[in-house]
Amino acid sequence: MRIVFMGTPDFAVPSLQAIHEAGHAVAMYHLPTQDPVLQITIVPRGQSLGATWHIPKDDSFNMTRNQMYEQIVSLLGGRVAEALFL
Repeated sequence: MRIVFMGTPDFAVPSLQAIHEAGHAVAMYHLPTQDPVLQITIVPRGQSLGATWHIPKDDSFNMTRNQMYEQIVSLLGGRVAEALFL
């Protein structure tokens, strides 16, 4: 039995999610102000098809402009990875 989701074979969705989540992780790894990645999953949870968890290095109540900029870059890392590899 082969499962087809929205007209694509069943293996296309997990590989897309893996590339997407890896993009977030690589972006976080290379940005100096971002927290280290703890765990990545492509198992669907609720409305999310995957997730990348990170743990804070220290407690903070505010962010600098550079930290906010790098957070946006890490959030867009998944979309950039999709554009590069698919």
